Amino acid sequence: MEVIFNNGFYEMSEEEMQTIDGGLGFVAGTIIGAGAAWVVDGAVEAFTGKSIGGWVATGINKVRGK
Repeated sequence: MEVIFNNGFYEMSEEEMQTIDGGLGFVAGTIIGAGAAWVVDGAVEAFTGKSIGGWVATGINKVRGK
């Protein structure tokens, strides 16, 4: 097997690209992960009245002294 580098990165052969595992699994995992994040964000906002992003901004302002 010949190792081919393209701009310093290993370039996979056509056979490796066809047999690589996890392509669809990665996409499905990303969608599920994003959905779980939305559920958590929604739950935090429902219970506290502020989204996770709002709490992060509040924390940053506290650290900055504002």
